[in-house]
Amino acid sequence: MASAYYRASAPGSLMLLGEHAVLHGHAAVVAAVNRRIRAAVRVRTDQKVYISSALGKTEASLEDLTPQEPHSFVLATIAYYREQLASGLDVRIESDFEHSLGLGSSAAVTAAVTGCLSAITESQATAEALLEPVVSIIRRVQGSASGADAAAALLGGTLIYHPDTPSARRLAHDPPLAVVYSGYKKPTPQVIAMVAHKSEVLPDMFAEAMALIGRSAEEGAQALDRGDWSRLGAICDFAHGLMEAIGVVDRPLAEIVHFLRNSPHILGAKVSGAGLGDCVIGIGTVSIPPPTGRLLEIAVTREGLQID
Repeated sequence: MASAYYRASAPGSLMLLGEHAVLHGHAAVVAAVNRRIRAAVRVRTDQKVYISSALGKTEASLEDLTPQEPHSFVLATIAYYREQLASGLDVRIESDFEHSLGLGSSAAVTAAVTGCLSAITESQATAEALLEPVVSIIRRVQGSASGADAAAALLGGTLIYHPDTPSARRLAHDPPLAVVYSGYKKPTPQVIAMVAHKSEVLPDMFAEAMALIGRSAEEGAQALDRGDWSRLGAICDFAHGLMEAIGVVDRPLAEIVHFLRNSPHILGAKVSGAGLGDCVIGIGTVSIPPPTGRLLEIAVTREGLQID
């Protein structure tokens, strides 16, 4: 008789403040959003590993779990638990959002599969305790990764995240967000490499910019604890200028930011994430469709990792 599926889900996320600087040890503010990735994992009677999702299918064995697209993060998560697994697995992944949106999908799928495997191996831990292993798994695949999106996937809510520990604290209030997807997304590792190359020309100025981006996250966290949306909006406007300074704001993103800033119920706007595509966020609400990009119905959720 086939074994039952273990199920878990984790939310996607949006970076609010601290992008790029969080890779240099500075704080970031990240929020879990109401779009989730769901994992269902069943124990097999042999050593095979089968993974299926909207991205395709992957077949591997418990003895060879080398990360490969499109399921690198799933395979790396299984590899992390391999010594505790007696046999192979069937893994099914479902998502509330398309992969092209970003929204911390790699972290969400890693968190969801980790939740399932922690139950299968009877090594259940709190979401806080799972943060370090999930960040470790993501870094094994991606190399340079802050882990902020992993914190959001596990803990939910709006968080201030410190990468060195790693650790996160949930903030008192969640902001009202208007989210516009630009329609394209440059791979994050490529953007990070481009910023690193630019920083070689003006290393001292880039270091100061990173420190200011990190400070904007600290200041933004204080505003979120107070529920001071006007101040948060002003901080977002300031932080966006720093994102422009390090070269990750192209013309389409700039146009979306200006559209949001000209909307009557938006208090500030900025690029979210690595830049050169993906999403732009505004603090407040907007009902008129942007001239470019797509307005997403996204809100912050306080539900982090859920294990059934």
